[in-house]
Amino acid sequence: MRIDLRSYFAALFAGDLAALGAPPTDEALAGHIRAEQVSLVLGYSFGIMLANACNALVLAIALWQSADWAFALVWAAAVGSAALFFGLQARASRRITKPQFVSRRTMYRLVRNALALGAAWGVVPVAFFANASSGAQLVITCLCAGMLAGGAFAFSTIPIAAIAFTAPIFVGIAICLGRDGDFIYLLMAVLVLVYGSVLLRGVFVNAFEFRRRIIAQHEAERTVRQDPLTHLPNRVAFNEALNGALSRLARSGEEFAVLLLDLDRFKEINDRFGRQAGDEFL
Repeated sequence: MRIDLRSYFAALFAGDLAALGAPPTDEALAGHIRAEQVSLVLGYSFGIMLANACNALVLAIALWQSADWAFALVWAAAVGSAALFFGLQARASRRITKPQFVSRRTMYRLVRNALALGAAWGVVPVAFFANASSGAQLVITCLCAGMLAGGAFAFSTIPIAAIAFTAPIFVGIAICLGRDGDFIYLLMAVLVLVYGSVLLRGVFVNAFEFRRRIIAQHEAERTVRQDPLTHLPNRVAFNEALNGALSRLARSGEEFAVLLLDLDRFKEINDRFGRQAGDEFL
């Protein structure tokens, strides 16, 4: 039982939708799906991280006259710096050749970073809302709503990462709204819950559709690059592998070798036993 739970959570935090009811795949295909998911997230990351830095700056300005201005300034500096660092790192990663396989460990790091960033924003309503002016409270409300929507958009193909990012913000909002006990705040909590449910529902639908599309594309590409008789890579796959090796040789000096195998007198098998026997031999 413990091993089954460990495997389940390992697959869940690796972004494998098979843990959420999707048809299972082998590890090679799962790694290819993770590569597509991570590549898509990296494509959004620079803009998202830049927006995080701008939002942190806006929050610091909005709370400049509040009693918590010093804490807000330190928080904004930390979050803004981290966002710019990860944004520039993601931008540099996009310039590298797109990987065809991504390990589970890479996905674990992505989910961990999403949780850390979500926790940083989850602190905002808890720490700053109560002592803020009405205008600053409006800014905090807009920022939290924007981060929820932005997180759902950025991690729209990886539900566990979307949950890791948005859950701390939901918790922070719940704590903030539950402090006062005002009926209006209760209505706001209901609205946040409804909007959050809609966002996450959209994430799950998009993630399952994305996975189905990648699997279909992978199967189609494999058919084009695979010999139907032996199920080995065909001439198209060989030419692609050779071109990739030549590119790596020119770019980084990575050397490679080509092994050529030939079957002598194979025609005699076809002539003597027939093509079906030749096919079985191959």
